[in-house]
Amino acid sequence: MEKLSKIALVIISFVLFFLCYDYVTDKSFQYRLIALIPIFFSLLMLTFSSKIKLNGAGETTIFIVCIFRYIVSPLVFLSRREICEFATAYNYMDNAVFYMLFEMICIVVLLVFYRPKENVSANNYNLSKHFTFFLVIVALGIFATNRNVTGNFNLLSEDNLGANDFERESNVVILIWQATLTYIYAIAIYSIYKSSKIRHRIVLSILLCAIYIVIIFTGQSSISRWYTVVTISASIAVFFKLYPNYRKSIAISLVVPGVVLIVAATIIKNTTIGYGAGFDTTMESIFDVNLMDIYFAGPVSVNSGIGASERFDIGLSSMFYDILNNFPILGNYIDRENASVALFGKYNGRGDLIIPLVVQSCCWFGKPGMGILSALSVVFVKKIDLRFKYSISPISYVLAFISIWTGIITILNFTIWISWFYGMIIPTYILFYVSKKIKN
Repeated sequence: MEKLSKIALVIISFVLFFLCYDYVTDKSFQYRLIALIPIFFSLLMLTFSSKIKLNGAGETTIFIVCIFRYIVSPLVFLSRREICEFATAYNYMDNAVFYMLFEMICIVVLLVFYRPKENVSANNYNLSKHFTFFLVIVALGIFATNRNVTGNFNLLSEDNLGANDFERESNVVILIWQATLTYIYAIAIYSIYKSSKIRHRIVLSILLCAIYIVIIFTGQSSISRWYTVVTISASIAVFFKLYPNYRKSIAISLVVPGVVLIVAATIIKNTTIGYGAGFDTTMESIFDVNLMDIYFAGPVSVNSGIGASERFDIGLSSMFYDILNNFPILGNYIDRENASVALFGKYNGRGDLIIPLVVQSCCWFGKPGMGILSALSVVFVKKIDLRFKYSISPISYVLAFISIWTGIITILNFTIWISWFYGMIIPTYILFYVSKKIKN
């Protein structure tokens, strides 16, 4: 990490100089306190850069998210002298900055100092070939009889964004399809890797990944970029592990098409097909202050979350509704209006905004516990990264997916995070468990 330390020193020195000079000389921007966010993060990086060891895909994801959330976004706000306009009021902006600083310290301290014990044994799943063949038949049957799984796959439902979640249809067929597809993909990756008869295994693996990404990408009725990002990232993590001598080629082969897909999704969402913006303003809007704040849980989002928690007196009781909000079938029978995510949407008068994790944690555990969920996410990521390190079976892909998905939870919230466990991760784990039991 010595090289990272030198790069960090140069960047951080520039950031500190720019912010300190700007903060002192320009008093026209009302929310100058936002400058404390990159300043504090820069100081933390300057202090701990030599000690940070990104040992897994999840830890790397957390670090990248922190860079965008605590450096890039605030710099955009400060340079443009603008903040997100999607707020009912801005009464808690100073509080929001200190909420983010507290959460930042929790994340960085655990990222630097917490090290799970390496007492994890090698995880080798012996899976049933007959069960795997059966699942292939099931997947083909679902594809043939339910074509909506590739054309109307509601990973992100625009009609229910009032719940602030990535809602999955409570459809058993769709749940089975997603879990089965993930299981088959993970099996196929390792089958290619272990086969001594297959030449150009890396090329075939990347081609398989591309096909899988296209399937899940086109299977989303409103195109969730996060799912595509996490899928590509998890695949890269697995391929890096299987083919360590070809990391550069793998990264180029997957990152480039991945970026194209993400940009395509952004264009669709921000042109006349989406929210009405013209194509010529799409690329500029990527760094729009509104989008930066919404996508990276910026100070205005935190401010709105604090406002909602104060107005509706959101407390620990909302945890039950937040956790079950997206639970398949059962979630349809609970009063979702009592969830913090729903009350946040009600406070803002619109449903396409996301209550930040730090505010949700504050709602559940009080102000002293505002960093609990973020801290637990770092601990969880490090434990999953360790399991991934010692895993030598197809389950590695699922572990990488979990780790990376958890790594971005701080810019989302617990309700969104757990919804993917209900919709894909838990069902996929069940399939691996059943396959292992049949084999044994």
